[in-house]
Amino acid sequence: MTKTANELVARTTTTTTNLAEACSIVKDSTPKEANALNYDAGTFIAFRTSVEKIREIVVANLGESTMNAVGRISMPAGATVWTVPDIAGELNFKELSGIILLQRRVRRFWKLNIENSGGKQPPDCYSSDFKRGVGSPGGNCLVCPHAQYGSNPKGGRACKEYRELLFLRPENLLPDIVSLPITSIKSVDDYLTLLSRTGRACYGVVTKIGLEKTKNGQGMEYPRATFKAGQLLTDEQAEHAKAYAAMFNSSSPAPLVKAPLQAEGEVI
Repeated sequence: MTKTANELVARTTTTTTNLAEACSIVKDSTPKEANALNYDAGTFIAFRTSVEKIREIVVANLGESTMNAVGRISMPAGATVWTVPDIAGELNFKELSGIILLQRRVRRFWKLNIENSGGKQPPDCYSSDFKRGVGSPGGNCLVCPHAQYGSNPKGGRACKEYRELLFLRPENLLPDIVSLPITSIKSVDDYLTLLSRTGRACYGVVTKIGLEKTKNGQGMEYPRATFKAGQLLTDEQAEHAKAYAAMFNSSSPAPLVKAPLQAEGEVI
């Protein structure tokens, strides 16, 4: 009996250590490559806490705006791994696993191209509803010359379209924004369309977001996001996720998080 108990403790200790390592308890700030954990819906920390309690924690720490608590994961410009902020530094993941709570189309416009700006500038104009820009020039996006095809000398529009996903990962109580450039928008649209055809909302399934290399018309390689469904949530879990998402969706129409710098997610 004693031997069996000791073996159980040893196995439990090993499992705990491995989980801590996989969840990025590292001792330096150098990005690490982490293996994607095979989470099931029951491991989400946010499912163990009521929405009211989560909001209470956010308000106590950060004030009334729940969006102050949202982090950001940007599309890498050249790599095929995701760089995720961590309490002890940064981690690299080949695949993100979590729940898409909300998604929306946004616009971003920079007066200077990345070659002249150095890629470290926030956008001069930003639209969080895809309809009206804030900044310079601002105004109605529908009639804005920068939103028209051909306004970019390199092709396409000078004002760029992005997709923002409010994405809840299992190990976090609060979500991140995954920001996708136009080159990955078809991928997420196709995935969400398939979910709709099967009668499943995006918040009712665990989604895995990977990266693959592809080429543009000039033969230059760039990463593109890929999407696949994992475990389906139970009705109870899906309702919890829906209520959780509403806490953020009810915030002001300001950007979900501050707009990223120009080089983040830029595809040449």
